[in-house]
Amino acid sequence: MSEGREARKTFVARADLLEKLLDLAKSKGVTLYAFVNQALQVVLEVEGRGVDLRRVFEEWKEWTRVRSYSLALVPVALWNEVVEEAYGWAGERLVKVSREAGEWIAKRITSSGEPEPLKELGHLVKLLALNAPELLFEASAQWVRVRVANPRLSKAHAEVLAAIIEGALSSLGYERVVKEAGPGLIRIEAWRGGDAEGAQG
Repeated sequence: MSEGREARKTFVARADLLEKLLDLAKSKGVTLYAFVNQALQVVLEVEGRGVDLRRVFEEWKEWTRVRSYSLALVPVALWNEVVEEAYGWAGERLVKVSREAGEWIAKRITSSGEPEPLKELGHLVKLLALNAPELLFEASAQWVRVRVANPRLSKAHAEVLAAIIEGALSSLGYERVVKEAGPGLIRIEAWRGGDAEGAQG
């Protein structure tokens, strides 16, 4: 089917997606035809450059999450240098401030109405763990188990990240049971109440 010199084709879409597209088009003051063609053009341009659009979207979500917690993106080399220097001359103070930062992050999570605060905390731990090749964050109503293994984690980095996690868990109502933080490894197990067997299992 064609109209004037412009060729058109019909394609099938899910009804629920079509309704959302119609709503978006109306909110932008354009026709569904114009909106869909604009969206398709963007997809073709991005994918044509060898960029995975889904990956771009996921990275955008992570960046939005970072900004929502007043975190900053800095070059890894610079971050490493700052942490090592600060830990060298004020290690105890740095750990204390890191724990307080964890408490603030947990309060920010709960005040935002996040339905699964522990899941959100797990996402943040993943971001802060410098893409650790081994990361475990398990939780139940009564206990939480965290394990981060990353050869790039120095003692200073491990202490800082462990303090952030510990502070966040404390603010969420968990008590620390076991905490191990050293070069390349962080292990924390925490629980609610007086029974630590679930976390130790």
